[in-house]
Amino acid sequence: MHRYYKLRQWGQVTVEFVAALCFILPIVAVVGWAIYEASQAYEIYCVLNQSASVAARRLAIAYGQDATGTMANPGPAFNQITYGNIVNNAQQFSIPTGGWKPTSNPPTVTVQCTFQSDQHGCPHFPAPDPLNLGSNFTLVGQATYRLE
Repeated sequence: MHRYYKLRQWGQVTVEFVAALCFILPIVAVVGWAIYEASQAYEIYCVLNQSASVAARRLAIAYGQDATGTMANPGPAFNQITYGNIVNNAQQFSIPTGGWKPTSNPPTVTVQCTFQSDQHGCPHFPAPDPLNLGSNFTLVGQATYRLE
């Protein structure tokens, strides 16, 4: 009789364990997926900041060579700045309002780099997108550099 009671108790523990896993595993999967997507978003943000920094540096150097031409047409400084599937096009760069500060001390320029899902050759993010958030997903990196 004692042996039957232990087997019955073991079976009950197994059922409770499986029932608990039915609740815990989906939660763990969703949390893991959210952490993965957040880390990808952070990677994109860091790449945008780095790309904006490179663009601001190139603008500062170009400003030292031709100030009025660079302020009027900053586009050539943005050409050839790419980073695999995140920064694909010079149109992702912009100078925000008040970005040129040639009279401040020290004189600076600010550049923004924008990642929009499915724009400028950028991939859809997040992927997979069960909540359809990608159509409104935009990240902006910004950097300021001293003019030469």
